[in-house]
Amino acid sequence: MSETVYVVHDYLRRIDKEMTCDKKKKKQFLQRLQNDMEDFADSATTTLTENDLEKHFGTPQSIAEIFWALNRTMK
Repeated sequence: MSETVYVVHDYLRRIDKEMTCDKKKKKQFLQRLQNDMEDFADSATTTLTENDLEKHFGTPQSIAEIFWALNRTMK
C-alpha cells in the first residue's frame, strides 16, 4: 500500500468514527469522499499528509458535522 493510500484510508477511518448515521448513507458518502481525496492526492506535487487533507477538506469532526447537518435538512 502506498503512503498516499494509507494516509487517505487512515483519514477516512477517522471521519467514519465521527459519523453517526445510516450505514448505507455513510458508506456512499465515504466512497465519494475517498474518490475526491484520491483525486486531490493525484494533483499534489509533494507527498500527501493528513495535514494536507485537513487543510483542504476540513477536520474529521467538521466533515461529519456538515454531513449530519445536510442530511438533517434534506429529510
